[in-house]
Amino acid sequence: MDFPARIGGEVVFLCWQEGEPEVAHYHPLSGGFAERRPLAEETPTLPQRPRAGERRPGA
Repeated sequence: MDFPARIGGEVVFLCWQEGEPEVAHYHPLSGGFAERRPLAEETPTLPQRPRAGERRPGA
């Protein structure tokens, strides 16, 4: 199962398959399962704190 995400400015698919305990891989949009890469090698690009004026669900 793939989920769109952004890693290092690149739009990719986070990749999970049944039996895996968590989402731990991704692959480029043009790639597929064969090009899966572990997320542990990448630095998350999500902001740790809300930006000025930003509202987050549940906040």
